[in-house]
Amino acid sequence: MKLSTIFAAIIGAVIAGGGTAYYYQQDQNPAVSQSAFPVLALDKAHPGEINSTSLVNLSNGVRSVPYTLDAEAGLFYKIDVTGALRAQISVLQNGMLVANSKQGDAKASASVLAFKAETGGKYDVIVSGIDANAYGPFSVTATPLKSYVGGVVEAGMDITEIAMGRKQSFTLEVKEPAIYTIDMKADQGEVDPYLDLLDRAGREIASDDDGGDNYDAKIQTYLEPGTYTIQTSSALGADTFNGTYRLLINKADIPEVSLKSGDV
Repeated sequence: MKLSTIFAAIIGAVIAGGGTAYYYQQDQNPAVSQSAFPVLALDKAHPGEINSTSLVNLSNGVRSVPYTLDAEAGLFYKIDVTGALRAQISVLQNGMLVANSKQGDAKASASVLAFKAETGGKYDVIVSGIDANAYGPFSVTATPLKSYVGGVVEAGMDITEIAMGRKQSFTLEVKEPAIYTIDMKADQGEVDPYLDLLDRAGREIASDDDGGDNYDAKIQTYLEPGTYTIQTSSALGADTFNGTYRLLINKADIPEVSLKSGDV
């Protein structure tokens, strides 16, 4: 019997946050094979839908669609789910829960999860409804993340990082005098953005907690050419700094002002 004709159920605690997930077919055949899951090609949107035939968690009625991701050891990956579905995401390897993201806003139409592949191989990426009443179409995308933590950043960059319970630092190279804007935007997890900007000697130039949109952090200041340090953290403390965030750096040239004869 083909997988597409089998009604399967997820039992265990994938969505509840437990360590193991089991796939069980109603006709008592062996468990659904991971190889039967659609493969998530990187940087490509994959359409899907949660409906009445989707896999169901018997403990809470939440329905899910599983995928397989081939991951490299040591790399970070970001899973984005967009669309009408009120979604949450779980990632497992060999039946063990690696990461889970439950959308805090039940009305939101997007969910995101980032995780580190500690070992290479196949990972299960499970897109689920936020609750038993969540149905609808969605699109899921897996993207590898290049980390710049401890590295050099400059104006014009828009990067995504994953926080893991400690403050993170970036070296900002400023090549020309200008007004520089640094935005830190929460993406997922326990991230209440907090920004620090330090000079070459480690002295604080500026800091911010809620200066951006939606309690995000934002620093805007004039900088001369040189080397600076950007530090990112959580306003609730570095030990709560977990999840993904975006760091955007932009510059605006200083307009030239010319005075004419008679101007004051």
